[in-house]
Amino acid sequence: MKIPKYIKNWQLIIDYFGYWPTFHDDEILEIKYNSKKKNISMKIESSQWVEYPCITTFLFENIKKDSDYDYKHCPTIAELEFKKQAEGVLVELSPCWIDDNYRGSKWLCDTVIVENVEIIK
Repeated sequence: MKIPKYIKNWQLIIDYFGYWPTFHDDEILEIKYNSKKKNISMKIESSQWVEYPCITTFLFENIKKDSDYDYKHCPTIAELEFKKQAEGVLVELSPCWIDDNYRGSKWLCDTVIVENVEIIK
């Protein structure tokens, strides 16, 4: 997968994994929406297939369009995609299980930041 170098601190993920992952089978531990700042903070735990599991924290700044993501309904990720656009970065979050009530989520933001990649001990 191509490295999205428009994401701030992208090298933290490359340093840990050695490549840019799809986040397939990773679990969303937490999503927090700050309505004043229009930011989303998301913590993801790597799947059991990773030799050294970790928690990756993303910050999505200045959400222009958002949709409610009920991660407790389907916390397992099929794919997390980032697409650079003229207006910002489009984030598409696809769940592993799709049903009539939930098919995924996407939002447009100004900036995506990798805040941390922390090894699980």
